[in-house]
Amino acid sequence: MQDFQTRHYLRLIRNYHRYSWLLVYLFGASPAVCSCFTAGREHDLEKLDEYTHYKPYATCLRMGDLGYRSDAQRSIYVCYNDINNYIDSLYAALSTPYPAYEAIGLEKDGKKLQINTNLLQLENEFYATIRPKRVGDGKRPLALLKAHGIQYVEVRALDLNPFLPVGINSEQIDFLDAFLLYCLLSDSPWCEQAESFESVQNLSLAVNRGREPGLMLSRHEQAVSLKQWADELLQDIQHAAAILDHAHMNSRYSNSVRAQAAKVDNPDLTPSAQILKIMREEGVPFCKFGMQASEQTLAHFAESRMLSARLDHFTAASAQSLAAQASIEAQDTLSFDEFLAQWNDYRL
Repeated sequence: MQDFQTRHYLRLIRNYHRYSWLLVYLFGASPAVCSCFTAGREHDLEKLDEYTHYKPYATCLRMGDLGYRSDAQRSIYVCYNDINNYIDSLYAALSTPYPAYEAIGLEKDGKKLQINTNLLQLENEFYATIRPKRVGDGKRPLALLKAHGIQYVEVRALDLNPFLPVGINSEQIDFLDAFLLYCLLSDSPWCEQAESFESVQNLSLAVNRGREPGLMLSRHEQAVSLKQWADELLQDIQHAAAILDHAHMNSRYSNSVRAQAAKVDNPDLTPSAQILKIMREEGVPFCKFGMQASEQTLAHFAESRMLSARLDHFTAASAQSLAAQASIEAQDTLSFDEFLAQWNDYRL
């Protein structure tokens, strides 16, 4: 059963990589950055105002070259066709020295600068839009996956929506459930390196130009408009939503798909477009927009009241966690240098 679960999670992950550009278009909420963030860095952003840089049709710059990207990782090709392929791909990166990191060195003036000088210094440093995961105390993530397989997946391509108090709402969650079920149930051929690079390029286009009229993506090396492909995907995702509607005896999932279809028909409904509209209409730079959204969120939760039973539950969970931490630290017999040596001598 675990092998079955692992194989099908990999099936889901391969399709997620093929279609994650759709999530970036629908839910991206970082079309601009504070100008101070670009100081001294190469970029191709335009100036919106004195304090803001942006791209006119950007959706999710957080997932672009100024966000979760690393020059060191451009050379890493991770294969999701088989769990051993995935583990071997990451282990190779964990074991391969990177000249730029070697030039930095491990220590300076008695202070540690890096864990090691490899392409990846630890597994969770790999900037993937989705990750296979396994819960386990005291063991390296890859060792857990090799021994026990995939337990769940972690979706990482989503921005927080600044217009929602917790950054996400039930409608978006329902759509994500339908999207992931579609990725699981639809055909998922093994991915080769060329297709992997094609998916990366489609994601980059959606990140930087997702709302651009007539934007073309690449599907099996054939040009297709983002809108046409999105419409086709949403029609197919609707079938997965119908399965979930039937299972839960409601119409929430189908409704969530229709809400996303409206964004494909009208890009102005996307969070990225709404953010830029407010900034322009109110004449506020990105930093001030973010601060105003944070203050509204603070006010929302300051006025909210948690049920006493739930508050008691969280208070007890916090105390239990702190006690467990103290117990673990009391039993610790390794120095940090010894621990780090064991970490860097990691073998599968």
